[in-house]
Amino acid sequence: MNKISRYLPVTLIILFVGCAYYNTMFNAEERYAIANKKLEANATRDVSTEIKNEYQAVIDKCWKLINIHGEDSGYADDALLMIGKSYFQMADYVKAERFLRQFTLKYPESDMRSEGFLWLGRAQIKMGFEDEAMTNLNQIIAEDRDDEFVAIAWFSLGELEQNNESFE
Repeated sequence: MNKISRYLPVTLIILFVGCAYYNTMFNAEERYAIANKKLEANATRDVSTEIKNEYQAVIDKCWKLINIHGEDSGYADDALLMIGKSYFQMADYVKAERFLRQFTLKYPESDMRSEGFLWLGRAQIKMGFEDEAMTNLNQIIAEDRDDEFVAIAWFSLGELEQNNESFE
């Protein structure tokens, strides 16, 4: 048996697993985008059963990825963040806060760290955890160089102050 025929099956298995791994995350991201478009198209911004089902499909795909490939795999941080964001979009802020906090603690070196803190702060505002939200949002403003996240953090802080009728 030559070297090519010996290593070909192993190489094919590795390629297949890698493709399936990437495909699961890609499908979750696509479903998340579809759910967001449906939510934005809804004039009342109410989360219908159809929209919740879309976000639940995202959550299921993300858990599948984490369960099959482990919490230390390359897309596990993406998947956990997307789970938190999906619960936020479903207006389940308790679960969103729990998974977003888990994301920020488990993956402190993730390149999506600021996004995690942003969504965590937004969930905390919805839950009335204003001090924690301010801490997380101010951290983004102080540390991040991504103008989009900084702008959203400032906007969220503005909403928080408006809700408190603190207009200074």
